[in-house]
Amino acid sequence: MAHLQACRKLGVKAVIGTTGFSAEQKAEIAEIAKEIAIVLSPNMSVGVNVTFKLLELAAKALSTGYDIEVVEAHHGNFTQDGKLFMALNRGPGKDSRGREVAFFDSKSKKLIHRLTTASNGVGHTYNTPDGKQAVVTNYGNNVISIIDLKKPGTVKDLKIGSGRMGHVAFTRDGKWGYVSNDKDGSLYKLDMGKLEVVKKIATGEKPGGGQVLNVWTNVFEELPRK
Repeated sequence: MAHLQACRKLGVKAVIGTTGFSAEQKAEIAEIAKEIAIVLSPNMSVGVNVTFKLLELAAKALSTGYDIEVVEAHHGNFTQDGKLFMALNRGPGKDSRGREVAFFDSKSKKLIHRLTTASNGVGHTYNTPDGKQAVVTNYGNNVISIIDLKKPGTVKDLKIGSGRMGHVAFTRDGKWGYVSNDKDGSLYKLDMGKLEVVKKIATGEKPGGGQVLNVWTNVFEELPRK
């Protein structure tokens, strides 16, 4: 935005291909566009812009008599039994406000459930060792959502630390979970039976200082085990 203000001051035209602007920033760009010429597009590719137009025409042509589902996703993860695939909506670009976990039937590939969480900028889901629950972390706030994978539905939301949540690791028996907070650089120990924080563990004591991965799988994008 500083570059755009410089263009405004000098009376220079601007071309913007950056994504992830907030509503306030978009309003500011619109105001500046009253003074200087601005071209704003999330993608300058001819092919992508042709696709935009084709989607516009398809939406008009298929406006009645068709059921269309659109799901935006950043990461995805299977449940341990492989029956469901979870698509996680972080949000466009750096705009980490997506809150949806979309559940697809792995066999039919059909969308069967959409769940809105308290986590903003949903990033990852971590299956518990018994495969019954998943913990949702994010890029946008300090709330994790714990999901019952059988329903599926939210069991509990937990606000932890002072910044966005990073990764989750579980002990092999599933009794404890360790959640990293990217901003305060600490780990938080969770009692997975009571679903509450029981201890804060100071680790890096700076942003990004407390990242963890599952010691029993070493991955957070999990493939079916059966």
